[in-house]
Amino acid sequence: MQKIRQLFEAHPRLMAWLLLAIGMLVIFLITSANVPFTPAQRLAVSGAIVALAGLCVWIIFWEE
Repeated sequence: MQKIRQLFEAHPRLMAWLLLAIGMLVIFLITSANVPFTPAQRLAVSGAIVALAGLCVWIIFWEE
């Protein structure tokens, strides 16, 4: 647990991006389980989700 805390203190934006991206990807994969995406489409949407999570974290940390 101490290592995770050190990572958050050393790299707060990167860790926020990672956690938000993981959460968004889990939600996407669960909700699109019955949608007939091809693997390439799933990969493209997943990449867009990771990029969107990065943009969200960037906007959140503008105030600092």
